[in-house]
Amino acid sequence: PEGGDAVALLKEIAGDLKTWGGHRLAAGFSVDVDRWPHVRRRIEELMQDVEIIPQRLELLSWAPERLSMDMWKEAESIGPFGMGNPYPLLFHPQNGPFLSEPLGKNGKHIRIKINQTSLLGFGGETLLQENPFPTGWVYRPQLETWKHITNLQFVLERVVL
Repeated sequence: PEGGDAVALLKEIAGDLKTWGGHRLAAGFSVDVDRWPHVRRRIEELMQDVEIIPQRLELLSWAPERLSMDMWKEAESIGPFGMGNPYPLLFHPQNGPFLSEPLGKNGKHIRIKINQTSLLGFGGETLLQENPFPTGWVYRPQLETWKHITNLQFVLERVVL
């Protein structure tokens, strides 16, 4: 969780681990199977002490239909995105009608149609069930290539209440 430090946690139990490594936000380890119950208990204890800091998002208010593929390609020049250089997130207020439809074999994903554009919510089947009256959308642009054709798609990150 935000506010946690995976490496610091693993340092606390390093003597019980075979190997471990990573960085503050993501780390992994291996452990002998007979040590797993003890390691699991220690991780759970340490995780209880993690103070979860509410995540502060910095957003740029930008309607998806105003963003062209060329504009996004130029914006990607400030990448690569990752730790220390977060992916730009954009905000679009919900100020009119929208249509939501399920996607995928099991409907676990959704497509939100607003104006002339669509936002893709991967794993978002419950987003609107829990929050049927959003006040806005947080999304990120992404270039997607399928069958040798590149398109600009907009990935839904959060529903704003």
